[in-house]
Parts: sequence; structure tokens; C-alpha cells
Amino acid sequence: MQRTHYDLTIIGGGSAGLTAAHLAQSLGANVLLIDKERLGEIVCGTVVYRARA
Repeated sequence: MQRTHYDLTIIGGGSAGLTAAHLAQSLGANVLLIDKERLGEIVCGTVVYRARA
């Protein structure tokens, strides 16, 4: 089993969780985002976040 190191784990894929994940990733962090539902598409201001498969 391969282990992956994450610099940041975010629980909750709402607008705040997605914004935090996006910001951390843009700063070079390896981010794990956990949500109870499948991530889809969320519009936050003028930015549209789409989940990647």
C-alpha cells in the first residue's frame, strides 16, 4: 500500500473548504480534501470549482 504525505487536510468541500484547498495548492502544498458527498461544481463569486476524477 502506497502512502502519500499531505501538507494540509481539509474536511468539508463547501465554498470555504474549496477556497482553502485552492489557495494552499497555489502556494505549493499537497492538499487532501474530504467531504461526505461527491464533489461536483460549486460557484464561488466569479470562480467555478469543478471536481476532478
